[in-house]
Amino acid sequence: MGEESAYTIKEYLQDISPLLTEGVLRVILAKRHLSPDTPTEDMEDRELDLAEAEAYYHLSNLPVGGATNKEVDGSWSSTTGGWTVSGANLSEWYRKYAALREKWGEEVITKRKIRIINL
Repeated sequence: MGEESAYTIKEYLQDISPLLTEGVLRVILAKRHLSPDTPTEDMEDRELDLAEAEAYYHLSNLPVGGATNKEVDGSWSSTTGGWTVSGANLSEWYRKYAALREKWGEEVITKRKIRIINL
């Protein structure tokens, strides 16, 4: 019988959201000093939680909106696939990020609202 492959930290992070790009995953793994092939079962809860917090932080910085493929031909249009991110999504991801960081006594990067005033 073949040995089952371990559930790796990279797979774990990928499963959080399809919006996490390969580049973002590499940044998170490098920042946390983790190999993408590290089995999650070999990690301490703290390491896993803080890597997950990084993923949520990156998600909370996505732009509100989405991406779809829209075809227009004369009087008809068709929209397929894509994703949409709302302000509520961003708030929830940031809340999860902050909760995981606070759980382990880590500093939480605060989000500052920037107001643009038209003069």
